[in-house]
Amino acid sequence: MKRSSISWCDFSGGDLNWLTGCQKVSEGCRFCYAEAIYKRFGRDFSILTYDSRKLGRALRAPYPQDGNVRGPHSKPLCFVCDTSDFFIEGPCAFIQKYAIEWLGQREDVDWAILTKRPENIPGDIEWPVNVWLGVTGENQEMADKRIPLLLATGARVKFVCIEPMVKYVNLGEYLDRLSWVILGGESGPHRRPFDKLWAVTVSAQCYRAGVPMFFKQGSALRPGQDDLLDGRQIHEWPMRWPGFDKL
Repeated sequence: MKRSSISWCDFSGGDLNWLTGCQKVSEGCRFCYAEAIYKRFGRDFSILTYDSRKLGRALRAPYPQDGNVRGPHSKPLCFVCDTSDFFIEGPCAFIQKYAIEWLGQREDVDWAILTKRPENIPGDIEWPVNVWLGVTGENQEMADKRIPLLLATGARVKFVCIEPMVKYVNLGEYLDRLSWVILGGESGPHRRPFDKLWAVTVSAQCYRAGVPMFFKQGSALRPGQDDLLDGRQIHEWPMRWPGFDKL
C-alpha cells in the first residue's frame, strides 16, 4: 500500500478509491483536483463507478502498523474515496451502509470518510468507532448547512475539513461537539485568495475549546506548501479518550 501525499492521513488513493467520479455541488468544488486529474487522462469525471475488487483489496490490505503520521503505536489512518463522495447520489449509493460495516471489521485501521453531501447519510447507520466522519465547510454557508447534519449522526469521531478555505468560517457554536478540524487554503494555478488571519482565528477557537486542528497549507501552487501558521507547524489529530487505545 502506497503512502499518501495528503499530510493528515497515512494512506489514500489506489484501492481506497473504490468509488470514483463526482459532480460539483458548492464553491469548494470549483477547482476540483480530482476532476483535473481525470481531464489530464481524458476521462469523464461525471461518470460514477464502483469497483468491488478495489474495495475487497482495501479491506484485506496489510497496512503497516508503524511509521504512521500520528506517531508511534498509532493505527494507520486511511482516507477513502478521495476522488468521489462517499455519499453521492446515484447507482453506487447501495454500497454505503455495507462498506461502513465492513470497514468497522478492520479494527486495526482508522478510516476517514469526508463528504459534501451529509443530507444523503442514512439515519440508520451503526457507526463503528474506527470509522471517522467528516464534512467539508469551505465557507460559512456550507459549514452552517453541513455541520448540523454531521452532528446528528452517531459517528464517534466527527470532523470538519475547511479546505479549500475560500472565506472566513466561524466554528464557535459547533466546537464543543466536534472531534477535529482540518484547515487549508487552496492550491493550484487558479487558487483563490486566502488570508492566514482566518486560519489563526479558527486555530484560537480550537485551542480554547480543546479541539485538535490540523493546518495543512496556506495558498500555494502545490498542496502542502506554506504549511506554517504563526511560524509553526500545527499537525494535531483527535484527542485520546478513555478506551482509545483499545479501538
